[in-house]
Parts: sequence; C-alpha cells; structure tokens
Amino acid sequence: MIDSQELKDFVYSKVEDAVNEILKYPDVKKLTYVDKLIFAGRSTTFPNIRKIVHEIVKKKFKSISIWNFNDEEIKTSVAYGACWYGVYNGLVTIDNSRLSSAYGFKQTVGNDTCLQILLNQNSKFDEDNMVAASREVESQFNGDGETVSFYQVMGSGEGNALLAPENRHKVVFLTSIPVSSMTKRVGIEVDRNNIVTCSLEFNTGDEVKQTDIDIETRDITEENEWAYTFATENKDVLNQGSYSANSRPHRASDTPVSPEVQIKKRDSNPKNKKRI
Repeated sequence: MIDSQELKDFVYSKVEDAVNEILKYPDVKKLTYVDKLIFAGRSTTFPNIRKIVHEIVKKKFKSISIWNFNDEEIKTSVAYGACWYGVYNGLVTIDNSRLSSAYGFKQTVGNDTCLQILLNQNSKFDEDNMVAASREVESQFNGDGETVSFYQVMGSGEGNALLAPENRHKVVFLTSIPVSSMTKRVGIEVDRNNIVTCSLEFNTGDEVKQTDIDIETRDITEENEWAYTFATENKDVLNQGSYSANSRPHRASDTPVSPEVQIKKRDSNPKNKKRI
C-alpha cells in the first residue's frame, strides 16, 4: 500500500523525467529561444503537471510564457490536430531523420542482468532509410531462459539502471527469440517507418529474424482503459489516502506466455496474415 502523496510523487517524477529527456534532444539543446509553452491534452488540466513542466522548461528558456487554451480546447486540441494533419499531411513534413528512442537486448551473466543498448537514441538513418547495429555475443543465454529478449528504450540510460522498477516507464518489451544453439551475433535494425527487425545469428550459420509483424508490445488501449478506470472509479480509494496495485484490473498481457505460445498466437492473428 502507498499513500496518496507517494502516488503523486511517483506520477510527477515521471513527468519531470519526460520533460528533461526532451530537453536533451540535440535539436532542442541547440535552441536559444522559445516564445510560448503550449499545453494540450486532458493531463495538462492538472495544475501540478503544468507547474512542473513550466518550471523545468523555464530554467532553459527564461522568458518563455504559457499559451492558455480554455478547458474545452485543452480536451479537444489533440484530436483537432490529428484531424487537420490527416487532411493536410501532404503539406506537412515531419523530420524523422533520427531515432526517437534506443533499442537493445537483455543479458544475464551470473547474478548480473543488464540491458545492452545496440541502437542509441538520435542515431541517424542512412541513405537506405535504415539504421542498424549488431554485436558479437557468444552465449546460450542460460541466465535468460535460453531466450534473447529485445526492448525499446524511451529516453536515456543504460545497463542495470534501465531494468530498475523506477524506470519501467522507459522500457518497452518488443519480442523474444529462443536460443537453439550458441549465438554468434545479436542485431536490431529500424527503418524510417519504425519497422523494427530483431535478429539472432548462431555459430551454426543459421539466422532467425522477427519483424514488427511478430512483435507484441503493450496494449495501449488496455493501458488507457485502466488509467481511465483508475481516475474515474477509484476516487474513494484516493480519498482514503491509499492505493493498492491490486486495484488495477488483471490484463491478459500480465500473464507470462512461453515463446512457443507467443509464436502460435501471432501466427493465428488474421491481421498478421493479411500483412504478410
């Protein structure tokens, strides 16, 4: 059980972390002046979120001011923006010349488990619109259940620290590939359309690849549904000053699934078959 202040500190620390990560982006770091800070989306109706973001940004851009939407505009501006982009996307160019996140794999040696980063955040795409990296790794990954698990990292960090509970929001599981024999090389490549290909090369000469068609990421709909339920139906729990992780509804994705079952589930997905 954690009291409401601990819950607030937990949530707000993630907001601080996200803003600081954005300020580290190369294109943002080189800016010397920003005129307006615009808040959009329901979460920005929370005064403390607005306060935290403004205070952090103001440390870098001293004279920045806030552009204020009314309550209705705050709730609908994101949807309007998406609609306008859908209509005029041919006239809008989005610069995705760099990776917005990092990619790596988990490896356990003895009692030490860490996330090995292969592709760093802000890596540039090459002329073929790809960015790729691999590393020689001779292992059977016994400490990881003879499986190589791949992850996307939203932000900075490396090694053991990324697997700590407080950094869970930064790390997203992508997929896992069973290890059938001694590995020779582990690789990841990403194209401009954010299609990710994870690969394992074995000493036998065999190679296994999985693309985004195979990758199972968190179900965003379920996450949002839980967040909405928490915000609207757990008011009594918050008013009592406590919150239990058990009050979160169980999701199908919370249940561990073996790699073999995952593969069968993916193969039976009609959407996947259609894309293939």
